[in-house]
Amino acid sequence: MRKLITSFLFLVFVLNIANSGVKERKAKRVVDQPLVSVYSIPEATKPINIKVNTIDGLTEFTKTDYDYWANGGHIRSLVVNKAGDKVWIQVMERDGINNTAAPANRRAIEYAYITGGVVKKGYPIAKASASTGFGGIDVTQGASVTLAMVVGHTPNWWALESGPGTAAFSAANFTSVMKGSLDPEVSWDLGRGTVWVTSSANANRTNLELLKTVDFGATFTSVDTAMITNKMTKKHYEAGAIHNKVEVGPMVGTTAGKLAIFTTLFGAGTIAPLGTAHTDSADQIGYFSSTDGATWTWTNVGKDGQEIVIGTDTLYHYFENFSQYDYKYDKDGKLNAVINGYLYKKLTDTTGQNHFATLFWKEGVAGFKVVSNVADKYYAGYDTYSFPGNALGFAYPTLSLGYDNSTVFATWSQPSVTGGKVDTAAGGIAKMDLWWNVSLDGGTTWKTAAKLAGTSGGLFASAGAHLTPKGTNELVAHFVFLQDTAAGCSVFGEGTRALVPYKYAKVSFDKTSGALTAIGDENNFVVKNFSLEQNYPNPFNPATTIKFNLPNSSNVSVKIYNMMGQEVATLVNGMKEAGSHSISFDGAKLASGVYLYQINAGSFQDVKKMILMK
Repeated sequence: MRKLITSFLFLVFVLNIANSGVKERKAKRVVDQPLVSVYSIPEATKPINIKVNTIDGLTEFTKTDYDYWANGGHIRSLVVNKAGDKVWIQVMERDGINNTAAPANRRAIEYAYITGGVVKKGYPIAKASASTGFGGIDVTQGASVTLAMVVGHTPNWWALESGPGTAAFSAANFTSVMKGSLDPEVSWDLGRGTVWVTSSANANRTNLELLKTVDFGATFTSVDTAMITNKMTKKHYEAGAIHNKVEVGPMVGTTAGKLAIFTTLFGAGTIAPLGTAHTDSADQIGYFSSTDGATWTWTNVGKDGQEIVIGTDTLYHYFENFSQYDYKYDKDGKLNAVINGYLYKKLTDTTGQNHFATLFWKEGVAGFKVVSNVADKYYAGYDTYSFPGNALGFAYPTLSLGYDNSTVFATWSQPSVTGGKVDTAAGGIAKMDLWWNVSLDGGTTWKTAAKLAGTSGGLFASAGAHLTPKGTNELVAHFVFLQDTAAGCSVFGEGTRALVPYKYAKVSFDKTSGALTAIGDENNFVVKNFSLEQNYPNPFNPATTIKFNLPNSSNVSVKIYNMMGQEVATLVNGMKEAGSHSISFDGAKLASGVYLYQINAGSFQDVKKMILMK
């Protein structure tokens, strides 16, 4: 009897452990303190011209050992012109590995202008002046002048390019008019002749501040609107005021476009559908919008505990905490957004599982569309793995819109999974990859998401607002990302500190089928179509090589048959990434003769003959 009771108690203990569920994971934040309240800003360092380095079909333009680029929301790091041949970038870099003394090892915003195979780089604020970072960029792209404005913090400052593509800047502080000094974002508004700047108004990043200038930064004024102030300070609701740019919609004739600021509002209290499984807060996500820049209204997009059905699972949203999203207006003035879908599956009143998805939302359309693959929404490791920085789930999504208003491109960071298990480095930190997908009907339906070749470790992607044309049948998405191949965020004491690259990516795809056609420039061609190549050598004895090409990730089988139709070998049977693949076939155990090899990849099928001659 004692043995039976002991066994029963042990079983109860095991069951309690197995059903303990998961708690909501919490975000981390870099808390910066200004070096000084105001610093003098000398003339920017002399710009330099360098030939770009092309690695894996992607352009590497600088490196950093500061492997954390966004506290939440979305940083605008890249602007591209309509033709797609000019790109403006700002990133935060530091090299404290090779340079241990200030100012060389200071965190700094670095600017890059890429055109014609050359990158021109400079620092809007010289490293000798102060440690800078967490900024934003926008470019006028007006009829008569094309100038970049860059903003950054510690404390907040702005810098205006002295001439188109010069990488030389004049700069000044915001401190005389700003309440806070963190996470600024900048937006040109040509219709109103205005530059908008948003910022976190306090150190806790729980309030939003809005500024504007109508004289190219000579003076800034605070826009203290009743709606934003009341909503931000209302009891139980504070904003996740982190990198929330003013998005400017298209002009309608001579009328200036709509304005929008996407954000999260943090709340307090238990959400009814989740019970005690989620006791953190009653949070929501949405946006402030305005037609005149003075009067703003709040529109809710989603709330914590809101139900969403993905596949056969009923899940519930967590919007606060990992508030990662990107938002842009289409040509019809409709706001489009992609969101890190941090979701919860309730098992009991106290237990559950983490589920992840990349979600798409469009103004005027109810609910969310799932951009990522439904099959990837849950693996057991999602409940336990350590995430690099704040890259929990399908993190830091970003989007680009086609000028035709029907095409939407999205990319995001996603944990690498092999055999149903999350791939981790030392300390259980997940390895990340960049994934992408495209919609050809304005976001209503999406193709099959796929991993982008050559982007292992990809984080903090920021895409240009619009897709650009390539020939008559292709579109190109432009984005910049940090390729942190040393898994973990060393800023938070995770993993190994290493010097890792920022890369500029161009992803081309067929605008009719959505199939990937290239990664990088045209001379860095990857794969445009499915194909099965002739084996080599042929005839062979006893071994030969078979090559096949995939424009996107596919479930592939390659099998060998004799002339009677009997299967004699299976060479491939499973998922393969986009790209070119080679496999070896050894016919040592087979008789001489003619054999067939057949590939099936999605809807693609092909068969070829080969001759084994002993």
